[in-house]
This record gives sequence, C-alpha cells and structure tokens, in this order.
Amino acid sequence: MKRLFCIYMISLFFLCQALAADIPGPSRAFYVNDWAEVLHYDVESELVRILLELDQREMGQIVAVTVSSLEGEAIEEYAKRMFEAYQIGGEWQKGALILMVKDEKRAYIKVGAGLSDALTPEFCSSVIAEHTVSNLKKNRYMPALDEMIFALRKEIDPAGTVVRPEKKFLEMAHPESVFFLIVLVAGLIVSTILFLRRKDKKNEKVPDTLNELYYGDWRFRELNKLRERNPKKRS
Repeated sequence: MKRLFCIYMISLFFLCQALAADIPGPSRAFYVNDWAEVLHYDVESELVRILLELDQREMGQIVAVTVSSLEGEAIEEYAKRMFEAYQIGGEWQKGALILMVKDEKRAYIKVGAGLSDALTPEFCSSVIAEHTVSNLKKNRYMPALDEMIFALRKEIDPAGTVVRPEKKFLEMAHPESVFFLIVLVAGLIVSTILFLRRKDKKNEKVPDTLNELYYGDWRFRELNKLRERNPKKRS
C-alpha cells in the first residue's frame, strides 16, 4: 500500500511538472523580457537602461516580464518558478520580479528576501490595484508595466537618483485615442481642401455670354445682341 502511494505521488509530481507552463529563458537584456510583445522598442530600451542603473547602484534588481498566457497555472507559482530560474537578486535575493500576463489581464510582483522590508506584500498589492487593474482592463499594457516599474523604483530609491524618462504621447497613449486623433486630423485636412476648391470655383469668372441669361424664353441676351450686330443675309 505504501509503495502504491509513493508511486501515485511521484506520478502526480511529474504530471504537475508536465502541465506547468514553460518558462522562457531571460533575454539578453535581462531586466525587461517582453515575451508578449506589448512594448515599443525604444520604451523597452529605456526601461532596461533605468533598471540596469538601479542594479549598478546596488539598490536592487528589478526584472519585468510579460507573457501571453500561463496555460492554467497559478500566477503566484509561475512567478516563483521564474524568480528562481532567473536567479533575481543574486545570492541574497535582493530583487523583485514584475510579471504581467496579457491574455489574463493580470499582474503579480514576486519580491525576494533582500527587498522584503521595502517592498511589503501590502505595498505590492496597492501598486497592482492602483496602476495595473484599470490599465489592463483597457488593454493599456505598456502604461501598466511602466507605472509598476517606477512605483517599485520610487520605493527602493526614494532619493530619485535614477531619473525617470519623460513619457511620449504616442508611446503611452491608448491605441484607440491615437486612432481617433489620426482620423480627426485627416478629416480636417480633407474638409479644408474641399472648402478651398469650392471657394476657387465660385471665384471663377463666368463667360460674358452667360451673364444675361433670360430664363423665360430660353434666350441669351448677349447672343441676341451679337446677332443684331451681325445680321445674317437672307436669300
């Protein structure tokens, strides 16, 4: 009986491992791993620069990761496995993992022991509630990740030694807002062109022979004048 139970537990363990979502290896940039492809390249590069500088100042190692799906695995377990696989924070685990799941519109912050005093569970929960929930509901993945990163940075670097870059409108704005703005500008341009064409058409000089159009008997007075000046010879 004991042997059967052991076999069952081992089988269950391997089954869970097989069903667990694969964890992609860290990218060459390491600090930002955008596997869900929600970041613009220049935004990703700037975030990498800031997180690298934060790490070089020995304030903590923050790694941000986006994935499309967890394939049914609990986000807490997935984040724990990824944190350990990436060895975030080194030997003393002085680091944090920001995990964002695109399709599930969820985010989670896994904090290592070395930053647990600064980044408490209550603080991490408040960051997600304040900066993530509303953004993800509107498919604003890039602002959600950006705000989470800098909320954590501000907490572990309150003096602001690492400067946050200015947000660019087209990078951080909602795609629907950008599309509406483009359509509005295009509409204004087309309307202006049509208005100018109509104005030019009105200003065109009307031929003299049409100036004296007499509607009642369908005669052109100017044409009649010309006929009177040059009468046709009758045979």
